[in-house]
Amino acid sequence: MTPLKTVIIDDEKDARYLLRHMIDRHLPQLDIVAEADDVDSGIDTLKRLRPDLVLLDIHLSSGDGFDILENIPDPQFEIVFLTAYDQYAIKAFQFSAFSYLLKPLMLRELRAVTERLVLRRESQRDTRGHVKILVEQFRNSGQIRKIVIPHLGGFTLVELADLAYLSADGNYTHFHLANGEEIMSSRTLKSYESVLFEEGFFRIHQSFMINLNYVTAFQKGENTVRLRNGVVLQVSRTRKAAFVDRFLS
Repeated sequence: MTPLKTVIIDDEKDARYLLRHMIDRHLPQLDIVAEADDVDSGIDTLKRLRPDLVLLDIHLSSGDGFDILENIPDPQFEIVFLTAYDQYAIKAFQFSAFSYLLKPLMLRELRAVTERLVLRRESQRDTRGHVKILVEQFRNSGQIRKIVIPHLGGFTLVELADLAYLSADGNYTHFHLANGEEIMSSRTLKSYESVLFEEGFFRIHQSFMINLNYVTAFQKGENTVRLRNGVVLQVSRTRKAAFVDRFLS
C-alpha cells in the first residue's frame, strides 16, 4: 500500500517534532508531507496538498482546528484529532471523526489508530461527509442531534430522535430505529454509552441501551420496559435502581 500523505497541524513546535519522530521511526504507513502551526497556514496547506490524513490539534493560538475545516470546500481526508483536555471535543469526535489522541501522545495508541485507518482505506470505505458533520456537531452549542454510525459499507447518519434503542452483539452494536430499520455498527455498545448518556439514553442491561423518550411502561415485578414501538426489554437487577432514578429525575 502507498503510504498515506499526512499533514501535521499543531502550534507547538515540540509536539510536532515528537509526532514526526514517532512516525518516521515506527509508522512507514504514513508519509509526512507538510506541517502547519496556525489556522491560515493549515488552510493553505490542506488546499494545496490534498492529503489523505490530517493530524490536527484542536486548540491553536490563532483559533481552533474547526476554523480550518470550515474553510475546506470538499474535504477528502481523514482526521485524527490531538487534544490535551477538551472533554466536549472528545464527545464530538466519538460521533463523527475517525479518531482522536490524547496528549501526551503514546506510540502504541498512534500505531493502533494508524492500523485501523489503513484497514479502512484498504476496504475503500467512502468517508466523505464526516468533516462537514463533525463541524456541525461541534458548533451546535453542545446539542448533539445526529450520530454517525460507521459500518462495513461506510457510514449512516441518524437523528437521535429516531433512535429507539441499541443492542450489543460482541464487538458490534445494532441500532434499532423507530421505523423498524436496523443498522449494525462496527463499534461496541460501551463505546457509545458515555456519549449517549447525556443525550437521554440509558444502559438498562449489559446488552441494551434505550432512548428514555421511547419508554411507555416499566414493569417492576418483571424488571422490563416497554418502548413506544412495542418492544419489551429486560432491565438488569443491578441497573434497576439507577434506571428508575434517571427516568424519574
